[in-house]
Amino acid sequence: MKTIKPIKTETKNEITDKRKKVLDATLKLILESGVQATSMAKVSKLSGVAVGTIYHHFSSKEAIITELYRCMKLQMIEAIMPSILADKSVKEIFTQSMQRMLDYALENPEAFEFVEAFYMSPIIDDDVRREVESKFKSTIFGYFDELRKEGFVKTTSNEMIFLYLNGSMSSMIRARILGQVDWTEDMTEEYINMVWEGVTKV
Repeated sequence: MKTIKPIKTETKNEITDKRKKVLDATLKLILESGVQATSMAKVSKLSGVAVGTIYHHFSSKEAIITELYRCMKLQMIEAIMPSILADKSVKEIFTQSMQRMLDYALENPEAFEFVEAFYMSPIIDDDVRREVESKFKSTIFGYFDELRKEGFVKTTSNEMIFLYLNGSMSSMIRARILGQVDWTEDMTEEYINMVWEGVTKV
């Protein structure tokens, strides 16, 4: 009687490894050549994962980009959030959070550049965008409410504060990454203090 060999299935580690290779390859290609020039064939060649296998894990190039955005945004949130929960004064929490945001971006410039580029992009699935933004805002907006309760905040809109902080810090981080200014620790501290004064009552 002929022995029937069992069908080989991928282990969880193999699946995770292939997904990571696809995500890493897609990120590299997009940052080097842009979205339009990034094809599944190129992702397959760079990652070493067959096109058919890629489609088994991701329905489209847009799905890969959305997953990249979700992963990187959650990593960024995780890097910043501990300071939000710290038992310190409201200004100390603010300063520490901004410094953590800066440190993460300088240590992960590719991730920062990618998240910035796709922050408002229609490519990102709306449900995923809401998922990651709600994780961040659910905590940081509570911190804004605490600032307001203690009489620090000038505006009643948490969204306005969020946009101001994000824009201010992103500009400084981009200047640091591009080497446009020869920053020192004192300059970073001064800049973060300027941002603090921009949203609080003096």
